[in-house]
Amino acid sequence: MRTGHHPPNVMGSAGGAVGPAVQALAAQAAMAALGGELDLGLELGERACLRGIALPHHVVIPAPSFSLGVARMLADDLTGAISLLQSERLRIEQLGDPLLAIRPATALVIALYLAGHWDDTLVEADSILGACADTGTGVGRLTARVLTGLVAHHRGHDALAET
Repeated sequence: MRTGHHPPNVMGSAGGAVGPAVQALAAQAAMAALGGELDLGLELGERACLRGIALPHHVVIPAPSFSLGVARMLADDLTGAISLLQSERLRIEQLGDPLLAIRPATALVIALYLAGHWDDTLVEADSILGACADTGTGVGRLTARVLTGLVAHHRGHDALAET
């Protein structure tokens, strides 16, 4: 092992963009949006995404599009949130990191549910359950089950909602 070597998904850089700096900006965007400063959250999220584009293709960080997607969801731009979160989930899956893809997929399921796209919510929730079974993670599994139950409740299937 070489000293000073960092895996590409931690320290990849190109054009002045460094993975942790992009993640930090995205975290600031999410914190601003969650703190009620939606305009600031959207602005910081856009900047994080622009910097994230400059990262090498193999750098797997979900923060920029994930944070901007959450900010758009909070700003009631569900269509924009869904688009961002879908593309981010697909990008990460194509790079071969299903565990990391659960993060944008979970936010995507929430955005789909809030937008009333219940069939799509169920499909994505099922996808998360499959990924969670493969990776052993529990948070995504819980979110998927809760949203599946909410969809069942809205459709009048209360017995299914309780399972």
